[in-house]
Amino acid sequence: MSIFNKGPHAVYTTADSGITRITDVKGKSVATSPFTSSNVVLPLVLADNATTEADITLTKSDPGALGPLLMTGQADAIIAWLTDVSRYTGRAA
Repeated sequence: MSIFNKGPHAVYTTADSGITRITDVKGKSVATSPFTSSNVVLPLVLADNATTEADITLTKSDPGALGPLLMTGQADAIIAWLTDVSRYTGRAA
């Protein structure tokens, strides 16, 4: 059983995206899966950083497509769980 004492939400991006902090997502394309709990947290995190969902191009996609969207440049960033880090770093390599 997994127990998280902090939300495992993460924003993944590539080194050439120009995104180094959450405020850098303004004007960028961000992909997420439709039914992830991260979508509940996203507006709150954006608001804490003077950004809204209207400031980004948000695409909801099948979870299996998030990595390919990021790696092929069809999304500047993706939202997933931190526990998926090995999946995305493996695909990036």
